[in-house]
Amino acid sequence: MNFYIRLKEETGERAAAVSAEHVADTQDVLVKQLKAVLADLPKKSDFYERSWTSYDETRDRVLEFKRYVEHQDGYKLINRKGQPFSREDEVQLFFGLIWCKSEFDANREPNNGRGPVDFKVSYGSGDKSLIEFKLASNKNLKRNLQNQVGIYEAANNTRNSLKVIIYYTVEQYQRVMLGSSWSLSSLRIPITS
Repeated sequence: MNFYIRLKEETGERAAAVSAEHVADTQDVLVKQLKAVLADLPKKSDFYERSWTSYDETRDRVLEFKRYVEHQDGYKLINRKGQPFSREDEVQLFFGLIWCKSEFDANREPNNGRGPVDFKVSYGSGDKSLIEFKLASNKNLKRNLQNQVGIYEAANNTRNSLKVIIYYTVEQYQRVMLGSSWSLSSLRIPITS
């Protein structure tokens, strides 16, 4: 019995240390780095001074995010310690930041009956567009792209949507593009910082 109690006490301290490390990592990624992105992006673009339909706004914000990440070292702010994100929801959090100063209503993961789409952007009920992010490493990528977005479009009563594929390597990009018959935007996030 004493052995069991001692073992639990020792493992509890280790669990607390691991938890504290995860909290510190999350603090770095979701607070410090997000603040840096918000301060950096407006300096490099006139993007926040445009207006149009929800689809135009959605497409241009995706392209602006892509340009910032790929060509203006934005990847240094969103990669974790020189490593790629392994979850698409983390990239979505950074993408969501570029929706400040917009006349459009951008909602992350609204569920209108058939599952949550990554983003729904609207200007009233008659002008809405959807964005679905996917990692190129996703084993179900092709099936999801062929079926999932159409289901979300029907649930949200729109035909306007963008599919954004996040890839880290040339091999991932080639795998996605080989035989693809769907319309999509790709976002290359360099791994090195």
